Amino acid sequence: MSRLFIAVELPERLRERLAKIQGMIRPVLASVRWVPPDNIHLTLKFLGNVEPDKIELIGEALSRLAADRAPFAAAAEGIGAFPDLRRPRVIWAGAASGAERLQGLAEDVEAKMFNLGFPRENRDFSSHLTIGRFNRPTAIRGLDAILEKAGKEELGSFPVDVITLFQSELAPQGARYRSLGRYPLRGETVGNR
Repeated sequence: MSRLFIAVELPERLRERLAKIQGMIRPVLASVRWVPPDNIHLTLKFLGNVEPDKIELIGEALSRLAADRAPFAAAAEGIGAFPDLRRPRVIWAGAASGAERLQGLAEDVEAKMFNLGFPRENRDFSSHLTIGRFNRPTAIRGLDAILEKAGKEELGSFPVDVITLFQSELAPQGARYRSLGRYPLRGETVGNR
């Protein structure tokens, strides 16, 4: 079985800016496991462990979906924490501009994967880029000020023009992601879709 997820890859310049943000926050947040900049992406759907015979079906569904969706731009903006700043588990950069279109794309991916037998998410989609995870939920005094200061850095826009099916390989030094397929968005730009 393969551990799979579907995501939007980020350009190198945005990953470099996120690495700079991590460097600003790292000295004051020792209990965080930082996502290597090359691994930062925008997850559309986590599939979990998947039987090998389903991978081709997933690729075909993503190819059909991508053929109908037009490429668009999104922008990363602001730094925050899930579930909240009092007991954070994840530090993220938000995807502000283009968030509605990202949500629409994620909903379409969700529907296609549901048709292949994958369960629906039990929470709403949130456009974000995970940059760090706390080893355990920890109360941190002044976290809001730390993240607000880091969030003033300009992050920039990124194209949403390809959906990627990734395999996550867990290793002692952390997860490694391998692309199993890239599906370019090729639809016509119509309205806000």
